[in-house]
Amino acid sequence: MKSFIQRLTMTVFAVIALQITFANLPVIAQDNGPEGYCIPKQWFTDNYVGGKFSAYYYCYPDYPKLYPESYLDASGAAITYVKITAKNNPSEVILYRSTGEDYNGDETFCYAYMSNDYDGSGQFTPGDEYDIEIGVQGHSWEYSWGYSQCDYSGSYYYTVITTRLFFDWTRDGDWIDVAPASEYVQWWDCRISGNYCLSNVFTGTFKVPEDVDPGKTRLRITAASDGYSLLPTSNRQDPCRTDYFYSYDYGSYGYAYAYQYGETEDYLVEFIIPIKGTFPEAGDVLFAQRDYDGTPKEIDEVMEEFPRPNVELRDAAQPGMKLTYRIRGPLPAKDIVYTGLDPKGNAQFDLSKPFNTKTPKLFEFIKSTGSYTTGAGEVNFAQSGEYYVELELYLPGKTTPKYMTKRFSVSWANDLSIQGISNPMKCYITDAKPFLKRY
Repeated sequence: MKSFIQRLTMTVFAVIALQITFANLPVIAQDNGPEGYCIPKQWFTDNYVGGKFSAYYYCYPDYPKLYPESYLDASGAAITYVKITAKNNPSEVILYRSTGEDYNGDETFCYAYMSNDYDGSGQFTPGDEYDIEIGVQGHSWEYSWGYSQCDYSGSYYYTVITTRLFFDWTRDGDWIDVAPASEYVQWWDCRISGNYCLSNVFTGTFKVPEDVDPGKTRLRITAASDGYSLLPTSNRQDPCRTDYFYSYDYGSYGYAYAYQYGETEDYLVEFIIPIKGTFPEAGDVLFAQRDYDGTPKEIDEVMEEFPRPNVELRDAAQPGMKLTYRIRGPLPAKDIVYTGLDPKGNAQFDLSKPFNTKTPKLFEFIKSTGSYTTGAGEVNFAQSGEYYVELELYLPGKTTPKYMTKRFSVSWANDLSIQGISNPMKCYITDAKPFLKRY
């Protein structure tokens, strides 16, 4: 049996080991968001700390404070505010935070995770466009000189302020994916001559891809001063770097230095469209003149499923999110041949109120109206051709609907013209009245 001293010693070493391990881990969200995002110095720590390199990482102005006799000032860039509004409704603030401009000389300045500590809903709708403003304050901190380091005479004195926007569309804990759209969203540069301490406002517009999955995710904004834009393009797209980097490799040993002249801020946000799927689904090929009523049927000696029209949610909907389900066609006609109704007979229903409490995310219609139904929720397509499901969705508190359409085909059992079609349609969301689009 181990003695008390031995057990105590082992415990102390275990705690130290855990502290060392946790110190090098990436930031982990404690708010149901994705995990694993890098912090600005993580790439440096992972690649150079603990190896043959003597590695040094500095969040300015720490470095000049360490060596005030040689380095009397430090330039930098601080994010002063971030504002994102809906493109089609500028008064709708999605995210706003005034983050200040104090360069306080420790790593909490160089990296900050804001979580959802901001004004606005933080909720983004797939397919929508948004305007963004980022305020950045250039700085030059002086330590022992008796006058300001902001002003210089002559246009040959200049600095470059650089700002970047990253958005984790795939919600997988990084900002490096290129589909459904590049997560390296936008880059801004501003060359400042004569004064290092000017305020800058960078503006732009971005669109949330239409096929992102609902849920929590992060956006990252970085600001840096002095030449980061001169680095290779591949480094510009690196969300973990806002710094100068130098390495000296002498074979058996080396030195590595990273100097961060700016700030990185992460924000927790959310995609909010809750619809996972429908029946019919985009690309389906269905039988004509057969009842899709939830009862399996034999077709050419094979039992086939014939589901009722339905809508399935990914996550529970927020109160006030309302939906209308229609089927239109056959094209080129756009006649409404089917409308799904809730159990009370309403065409528009609240997605936060399940039809069946045993399956709260599945809205299967048992009532309906239209020329292709008897009113019991089923659908029977009288003609072959192409049709589409039209979902008219009102987000909570909104007066303008969003539309999702899913195009599918209806065929007779042995119609050769329809055989072999695979995924001919695309589902998308738009603020405008729906139109149809092929792959």
